[in-house]
Amino acid sequence: MPEDAVPYTKCWDDALEQVMVYIEPEAEQLKSILTALESGRLDFGALQDYGGTAGGYSEVPV
Repeated sequence: MPEDAVPYTKCWDDALEQVMVYIEPEAEQLKSILTALESGRLDFGALQDYGGTAGGYSEVPV
């Protein structure tokens, strides 16, 4: 999703919070991230700590 296409208003009526995280994982990486999120080993809010505005790379610890 292009940065200028980010929905800055609430998308869901019952949403408590809305966060955009820009990551581009490969299929296996995404599977590992989702598994870690579901099991509680990775906090969703922590995903904002990875990556970079200048296209940098980070390693998500999953």
